[in-house]
Amino acid sequence: MNKTLKGMAMAGLAAVFWGSMGVAGQYLLQNCHFTPMDLISIRMLLAGSIFVGIEFFLLKKGALKVFETKQNIIDLIIYTLTIIGTQLTFFVCIQYANAPFAAVLTATVPLWIMIFMVVFQHKRLTVKEVFCGLVAVAGVVLVVTGGSFKNFNVSGIGFWAGIGSGITGAFYVLLPQKFIARVGSGLATSWALLLTGVTVTLFSHFWNEPLDWTVYSILAYAFIVLFLPFPRSIRFSSTIPERRERVFRKLTKIRQLSF
Repeated sequence: MNKTLKGMAMAGLAAVFWGSMGVAGQYLLQNCHFTPMDLISIRMLLAGSIFVGIEFFLLKKGALKVFETKQNIIDLIIYTLTIIGTQLTFFVCIQYANAPFAAVLTATVPLWIMIFMVVFQHKRLTVKEVFCGLVAVAGVVLVVTGGSFKNFNVSGIGFWAGIGSGITGAFYVLLPQKFIARVGSGLATSWALLLTGVTVTLFSHFWNEPLDWTVYSILAYAFIVLFLPFPRSIRFSSTIPERRERVFRKLTKIRQLSF
C-alpha cells in the first residue's frame, strides 16, 4: 500500500472511530451518571498513557524531546488547553443535546478557521470561499432548526457548547502547528493528551463520583479510550492531499448521524 492510500485509510478509520466515540460518550453521559469532566479525565489519562508509552517504545529518550526547551513546554501547555476546550465543549454539547447535534456544530471548525484568518491575518477570501462559508452556515441552521425556528428545541447550554466546540476546535488546529512541526505530531499529541488527563483530574475526582459501571459502560468507555483517533489521524493525515483529507473528515458527521 502506497503512502497516500495508507494515509486515506487511516484518516477514514479515524473519522469512523471519532463519530462512534460521540455516540458512546452520549450513552455514558445520559445513562451511566458520567459528567463531561469524568469522561475527559479518565479517558485522557488512559489514552495519553498508552500513546506516551508507545512513543517511549519507539523513540526511547527521544520521547522527552517536548521538554527540551522553554518554548516547547509553553507550546505543550497551549496545546493541552486547546484539547481541554475542545473536549469539554464537545461533551457538554452531547450532554445537553445529543451526539449528532454536537457532530454538526463541531464540523464548523473550517468555517471558524476561515473567519480567524480574515480577522487576524487579514486574508482576502475568494468568491468560492465566501460561497462555501455561507453554505456551511445555512447547512448548520437547517440541521439545527429542521427548516423552521419553531422546531428549535435544543437547550441554550447545548447550543453554545456546540458553537464553542467549533471555535476551540479551530484553535486546536491553528495554535499547535509550529510545535507539531518541531517535535512531530505523534509525540506532541500524546504528551498533550496525558497532560490533559492530569490537569482535568486535578479538578474532577472521578473516584468519588457515583458512576454506573456495567458491562456496557465498561465496553463503551474502553472504546472511546482505545480508539481515540487524535494522534494517529494527525500523523497519517499528513500523507494525503488536503482536499481528500477534508472528505474523510466529513465521514465523522455521517457516521454519527447514522445512529
